[in-house]
Amino acid sequence: VDICKDQKATSVLRSTHSVLTDIPLDAALSATGTTVEVTKHTSVRSIQQIQKSKSVAFSADVGITGVDYAIAETGTVVLHPRAGVSRLLSLAPPTHIAILRPGEVLMSLDELFAIQRDDFFNGELQGSMNLISGPSRTADIEGTTVTGIHGPLEVHLIIVENNKS
Repeated sequence: VDICKDQKATSVLRSTHSVLTDIPLDAALSATGTTVEVTKHTSVRSIQQIQKSKSVAFSADVGITGVDYAIAETGTVVLHPRAGVSRLLSLAPPTHIAILRPGEVLMSLDELFAIQRDDFFNGELQGSMNLISGPSRTADIEGTTVTGIHGPLEVHLIIVENNKS
């Protein structure tokens, strides 16, 4: 909520990761006057629905997601796009906030790739994954580093304790 206040965010788009419904995020943001929209669960969508989803993502001030994993070695978060978890949430808004539980942290990329390999061969892994290690940066224009060209200008990572017994 404080990050959204600092950004003067009026609209937030969030994923359906369970960590975001386990904390009173929507109520806390709504209490500040911020509009919260949750990505839809539909897996089959029309062209109009896709265009509307893109429009909502690009007009949001902040995108908030859970994560599938985080990598301690590199400070990277891993997102598997799927119904309710659009990769646009982490790319289109100018600020991305990733929220994770301590149990979602892996030590290294090697550990991630071993898990992904097993998931792939078991038929449990479909599609792509996004590896996010901070704001997008590029230096391909005259060697000058520019931030936020292909993604958010700011990325925040918040670790929450799981208080469920």
